[in-house]
Parts: sequence; C-alpha cells; structure tokens
Amino acid sequence: YELLEEQFPQSCLTFNNLNFVDQTDACRTTFKWFPPFVELEDLIKTIYLGFDDSFEGSPIKLLFAAKELRYTEEQKPKLEWSFRTDNKWEPVSYEDATDGLIRQEILQLQIPRGFEKFSIFGQSSYWIKGSLKKGQYDELPVLSGIFPNTTWTMQAETIQDEILGSSNGEEKQDFQFNKISVLEGEQVRVLEVLSQEETEQLE
Repeated sequence: YELLEEQFPQSCLTFNNLNFVDQTDACRTTFKWFPPFVELEDLIKTIYLGFDDSFEGSPIKLLFAAKELRYTEEQKPKLEWSFRTDNKWEPVSYEDATDGLIRQEILQLQIPRGFEKFSIFGQSSYWIKGSLKKGQYDELPVLSGIFPNTTWTMQAETIQDEILGSSNGEEKQDFQFNKISVLEGEQVRVLEVLSQEETEQLE
C-alpha cells in the first residue's frame, strides 16, 4: 500500500507486562519519543502480592503453605520484601519464618505509611514483592495457598491424676495413656503409692 497523505494515527497504544499505555499524544508531538517495548523491571526471581485494601501502620501475618524443600546453608535462599510507594519500591520491615518459601511458615510484614495503589500486570492494587537477593533454589518453591491474618495455635491440655494401671511387680511393664499423643518435650510424672513400710525405709 501507499500512504498518499501524511497523517498521524488516530490512536496509539503500547502493551507491556499486561499494561496498556496510551501514547497517542506522544505520537502526535514533534520530537517526542516513547518506548514501544518495556522490559520487566525485575531480572531476578520475584513474587508479587496485590491487595485490594491498604494495611499500613499495622503488622500483617501471611501463612505460605509451601512444600518443604532441601537446602544447604551456603545456598539457603533469602527473600527481601518491599512495598510500592511514591512510584518506587521501598524496603519493608519483615520476619520471614518461611526461609525464602522453602517451608510452611508465617511471613510477618510491618508496612509503614505511604502504601499506595499501583497498576502492574493490568491490576491496580496495593503491591508488595519478595525478591531473591541471596542464595538459590535447587528446586523452585511450590505453594498450595497464601493465607492472610494467620497465626499458629496448638490444641493441648494438661492431664492430672490419671490412673495408668496397676503393676504386678514385674520389670518393663507398659501402660497406655487414655489420651494420646503426648506432645514432644512434655514432662510425664508418675506418682507411686508407697506402703507404710516403704515410706519408713525412705525416711
């Protein structure tokens, strides 16, 4: 085809990383330049989390249901977390018990003020991201879910005055608790009923 009359396009849109940008005005302005293609700003392994609402100023706990992976201390991965504010990424205070998403544990974040919505991947949200800054993965993490506002609990009770059974005097007898299992590290104390003669001998 042949363009016989010089004219500007009616519209010009760029589409990069799932985001549309209207470049029509830039296209119509003399000596105005715009990039048609834009690379991702992260060149390292990064996970993005987008939220509908801000939670600045208060801690939030996220449970990462991650498959447990093997690692060595030399290659142990470490994620650094940041949040979006003033059109840039700023570091955030965090405690990462997941050790870089290699175990099922809780990530606690303390977002300072200035948490702002930002459009990325075609989604306008409050964004945080974790970037692999140290170590490496022999096997990439696998998550079955991410659950906010989560904390660990333990269902347990202390049992007292439970009768385990009666001894017949033989060695190495086994007795079973009525409720199992006993938590690891708990103290089990067995009080034996002594006869008058045994009490006098101990005294």
